[in-house]
Amino acid sequence: MPRLLPFALLLAVAACRQPARTPPSGEFLVLAGDSTFWVHTGAEGIRARGSPLHLARYRGRFYEVYITDDDRSYTDALIIGQQMYRRDLLSDDSALVFEDTTISHIARWYGRSHPSDHPLEEDDDPEAEPHVTAQSELNTIAQHAQYLSYEYKADLTVTGSEEWHIARRGVVDLRDAAAPTVSDIFGTSNGQYILRRGRTLFAEARDSLRASRDSISHEAARAIGDFRFDDASFNIAEVNGEPAVKFYAPGHGARAGGYALPLPPIPVAAPGWWEDARDGLPLSGGATDIAWKHAGYRVIARPTHSDSALLSLVDSTGREWKIAALPALPRRIFWVDSASADSATLNSPSGPSARRVRASPARARAEASARIRRAPASARSRPSLEVQTMTAAAKTPRQSEAVIADLMMPQHANGLRVPSVFGGVIMSMVDRCAALSAMRHAGGQATTLSIDKILFKEPIWVGELVEIRSRVVFVGRTSMAVLANVYAENITQGTRRHANECWLTFVHLGADGKPAAVPQLTLETAEDRLLHEVAERRRAQSLAERR
Repeated sequence: MPRLLPFALLLAVAACRQPARTPPSGEFLVLAGDSTFWVHTGAEGIRARGSPLHLARYRGRFYEVYITDDDRSYTDALIIGQQMYRRDLLSDDSALVFEDTTISHIARWYGRSHPSDHPLEEDDDPEAEPHVTAQSELNTIAQHAQYLSYEYKADLTVTGSEEWHIARRGVVDLRDAAAPTVSDIFGTSNGQYILRRGRTLFAEARDSLRASRDSISHEAARAIGDFRFDDASFNIAEVNGEPAVKFYAPGHGARAGGYALPLPPIPVAAPGWWEDARDGLPLSGGATDIAWKHAGYRVIARPTHSDSALLSLVDSTGREWKIAALPALPRRIFWVDSASADSATLNSPSGPSARRVRASPARARAEASARIRRAPASARSRPSLEVQTMTAAAKTPRQSEAVIADLMMPQHANGLRVPSVFGGVIMSMVDRCAALSAMRHAGGQATTLSIDKILFKEPIWVGELVEIRSRVVFVGRTSMAVLANVYAENITQGTRRHANECWLTFVHLGADGKPAAVPQLTLETAEDRLLHEVAERRRAQSLAERR
């Protein structure tokens, strides 16, 4: 046995002298939310740096797309719009690609109507409570080659008058700032088919809502008449990696203003420019992982419970290296290493534009604001990783519908002389019913995250039959928005009325008690799409308030 000791020591020394495993060499840009992350991997490990930069690329050239405020305020009017610019990273030249004509029209109207007021100068202060408030919000949705899809919302409030709201979608051509039609983008014959199909889908949505006998559909059926099909309100989308057009019918008036009814996507034959649009799209994606494949390695993005994602690199043997925690799910990756860079273009990723992206523009944004949490390259690797697709099949809102009912007895009264039911009793029933819907959709345990809003439209009386109907109307990665409607029935009189409604948010909990992914939501009917749009708007407003 002692004779074996020197040999064992020799093996240990030789093992210590073996070089450590290093990640594959690569360099790529990750687009996640409103930020761009530059990732470099190789013998020195993994370096990742982020910048609040919205990057676009078409025909081999890189551009920054940024949005600025357009302040047209007066002393007694807060009027602020938003403009979109495109900046060439090679020449540093900027060009306006979206002008907020809605807000500019409001500013001109106010100036004509109030000749005694004057536009604010740089050092002027507006009134604390202005007579007129007009503001817009512009958000980029997706880029496909030279076409950028966006969402636009505007709100106008005039003291003593009704509020006005508008929401719509659109596409801008980054080359010349034009607002192309579907025929401009996909050709005349395809464009005519797309418009016919879009109008048909809208008519089907309208008719199905009006014909619905479901009690939950009544509010949506009354509001559907305030939506109008608009040829210009659309975004370019993807269906299984192929192009599609998705129309959004804008709403008008007090009930529907500020909302846009999404219609099902319309698949289209891929035009020639779509080959450029394919660049950087993921190979696979689902409720768990999104993956890209490159020379000798894969990049994996795993959604987390906080509307963010963990980015990792996996080599050909299955060894994994963590890269960074991203603020949002990445939607595109641009490979800029020697294996994929086009050295023939002036705007080559290895040339001046790449250096500008590395340095990041100093256009009113600090690089330090993009916080990256990166694990060291020596972190313990995981077993071989296979790209997952969906943890469960998608479900429809109707599959999650739950109903509970109870007769209101004297013990349910609020204790006042008026024999109405205590609100807490209704809240308890709503929470239980909504929890059933959340668990049906998730296929497991769900816990209440928040009761976003409850509207007590009218009292419920002792002796009435209370029925709660709920369903899941919107899902995130681990959360679900549930709409619950409360109905009261006077059995002796044979009358039934809609008494209350409530919006709730639930989180799916896995076997380990931590937030887990939920199935996606398949929107079958116009009612499904309308309620989904409302829930999505409410969620965005809630996130903005928390920020």
